[in-house]
Amino acid sequence: MEQLSGTSPRAVRAGEPCSPVDNVTSSDLRGILESSAEHYLHIRQHHGSSAELFSCPDGEKIKVDGNSVLHAPLYRDEDSQKMLLLVNPKKRDSVLAVYLKDKWWGVDELLQSCIPVQQGLKQVQTCGERIVLFVLNCLVCGFTESGDSENGVCFLPHSAGELAKIFWHHGEAVAFYTYKNKGSLCDRSSHCYLLPVLDTIFVRKKWRRHGFGIAMLQDFCQTFVQEVALGISSPISPEMYHGKKSLM
Repeated sequence: MEQLSGTSPRAVRAGEPCSPVDNVTSSDLRGILESSAEHYLHIRQHHGSSAELFSCPDGEKIKVDGNSVLHAPLYRDEDSQKMLLLVNPKKRDSVLAVYLKDKWWGVDELLQSCIPVQQGLKQVQTCGERIVLFVLNCLVCGFTESGDSENGVCFLPHSAGELAKIFWHHGEAVAFYTYKNKGSLCDRSSHCYLLPVLDTIFVRKKWRRHGFGIAMLQDFCQTFVQEVALGISSPISPEMYHGKKSLM
């Protein structure tokens, strides 16, 4: 029986990115999505006869079959582009792994980068960074740390052109925020934003109380320092309200 593990470090050859999301091109992304769709179809057609196993960090082995996979959209309103996700069928409120480049990768692995410049706040530009944003927004916030939704905060997949910045700390993606430019169209509407708006902001639980949230609020304000007024999307969590007051 084949055993797949996405949780242990792998040997890196010279010149090879050590993260599956480093240097992902648009062509690579098309291949990833096509491979995910093909593998999802294969799993569904061979339900119950899969030889794939995924080893979790705690040693539990999850059988990859129709009960343990989800096909989730990478972008909002684009159902044709979906990522293949692995969940524990006994506990479907957390995602264990994502299928990339013909293998399963643990969620934490996808939040790591070996690119030296990945430090501090970086504008999301590459396809690999779009995948990292998806993992932070939909998998970590939406599943693993979904308790935040109790405060009325529930993040949906972003659009393919979402304006966003990821906070990197020693090569690890620890937080992100998204924003809307003044004059850009509101979702599913002919109306425009009348001022720059901070749309979503999220810090992973283990990295909270390290100043990342305040740093992102400050960055947003400095990005639009020439503007008379700035906006924040609702609902606003108690943490966001407290952080906003500290900057006033």
